Amino acid sequence: MSEIERIEKEKTKARQTQAWRDFCNRCLEKSPCTVQDLRRFAAENTTGFVAIDFDGWTESTTEVTEMGLTYVPPSTRLPPEEIDGQTLERRIHVISVARAAFQSHSIRIKGRKRDDAHREEYWYEPPQQVEPEEAEEEVLKVLRGFRTDSGPPCLVGFGLVFELRVLLFTYPRLLEEFPIIIDLQPVAQDLYSVSKQPSLRNTLIACGLGCITKRRADGMLCAGNDATRIALLLVKMLGLPPASPQGPLATAEFEGTNKRYNWSKNGFLRFRKFWPETRPMPPGALSIYGGGGAGGWWYAM
Repeated sequence: MSEIERIEKEKTKARQTQAWRDFCNRCLEKSPCTVQDLRRFAAENTTGFVAIDFDGWTESTTEVTEMGLTYVPPSTRLPPEEIDGQTLERRIHVISVARAAFQSHSIRIKGRKRDDAHREEYWYEPPQQVEPEEAEEEVLKVLRGFRTDSGPPCLVGFGLVFELRVLLFTYPRLLEEFPIIIDLQPVAQDLYSVSKQPSLRNTLIACGLGCITKRRADGMLCAGNDATRIALLLVKMLGLPPASPQGPLATAEFEGTNKRYNWSKNGFLRFRKFWPETRPMPPGALSIYGGGGAGGWWYAM
């Protein structure tokens, strides 16, 4: 690459980066940032919501391998006893309730490598397979099927940075379908009064929806399932009592044991680090740097 080509490439990248930042600010400036604002907006909404989640492609920062979309009709309300639960026994029931209340879709791009052997399966019908050049048109057909007489639904997601980047640079026509874009991550951050932006998993647990979080045995996340998780979280947030949230935001809640290890091909134990925020150590953990549970890293034994 010549020096002139390198400079032009850097300029193009800088323009794209600035355009993306400006776009994010414009899109999210009207997004509700508190549960109260979210409820007021939902009370006036007559078009419903579309929860989205994208699964990225390792060969591009603006391309995807899967797009999950879940439509939440206007005025959808689910009683807490229908969707609450932290146990695996409740998982099947909540997933079936979501299927009856929402319209869920998973669209996967042909020819793009995915590690499906180590990824959770989509909860509902087999994902739709489309060619890369047909993906935008197929998603448009799905979105237009969600329209009501009042207009198109609003987009909702959780931590929408990646999704907005993909929409801006790869699927710009999809943006015309949404009158407003809502990010639930700032709402969760305000709801639980935490300084850092919470993860979707920890927010689901704190809201009483721990049964639908990804199990360790499932492997990597499925975008189609995450879109349904976001839709359930939206409905749950709209139905929370005005007083206070159900409990503290989880920082390290996992199913079953605290052990996190894999067996290598030769049968040797391969450990994974726990972050310091997960202290105190569980019984039997091996601490390094700092000793005991007082500091440093530690490993599950």
